[in-house]
This record gives sequence, structure tokens and C-alpha cells, in this order.
Amino acid sequence: MNLPAAALALGVFLAQPPSSGPTAEGLHHWRTGPVTLNAALLGIGPGHILIVAEDHAVARHHENQLAVLQALKQRGLRLSVGL
Repeated sequence: MNLPAAALALGVFLAQPPSSGPTAEGLHHWRTGPVTLNAALLGIGPGHILIVAEDHAVARHHENQLAVLQALKQRGLRLSVGL
């Protein structure tokens, strides 16, 4: 497993205001800084675990979670979701 990619955890979406649309703005790689959604997901492949955090009361976080799932699905990956 590519631990740095999985450790990205995409929980950094928390910095985004709930009123803005679902974009990848605000994503930060723990080592390299700002990163696009596609770049953040490049290292994710079959068998990897990705943790996407949220503040359940913030609709923006749910939009971002959906954007992550859609981006992975577009790459042809089979997904499993745990809550």
C-alpha cells in the first residue's frame, strides 16, 4: 500500500466554507503542500484504503466526499464504502 497517498486522508477539506461548490481547493498533501484532487488520488489503486473525514453538520464535506468517490470511480476502480 502507498502509505503517504493513503495517509493524505483528504480530511483537509475541512478548511473549506460550506457555501462554496465542490472543488478540490484546500487539499494539502502532508509532505508537498497544496495539491489538486486528481493529483491527490494518483497513488490510490486497487487494495488501497483511503480515509475521507468530515464534520457531519457541514454539507460541503458531503459534497467533497462524493467528488472523491466519483473521481475514483471514473478511474475504473471498484469501491467499497464503510461508515
